[in-house]
Amino acid sequence: MHIPDPDSLTDIEWAMRVKELEYIRTQEALQAEKAASRHTGRTGT
Repeated sequence: MHIPDPDSLTDIEWAMRVKELEYIRTQEALQAEKAASRHTGRTGT
């Protein structure tokens, strides 16, 4: 994620970016967990 001019963002825009980054990180963690469970043969239960 790249913000070309972070000083130009309002507080609301910053909050939106933080939430966006949290969502991206959560999705990455879920994908990594799925990949690890496929690799080890676990079902995730």
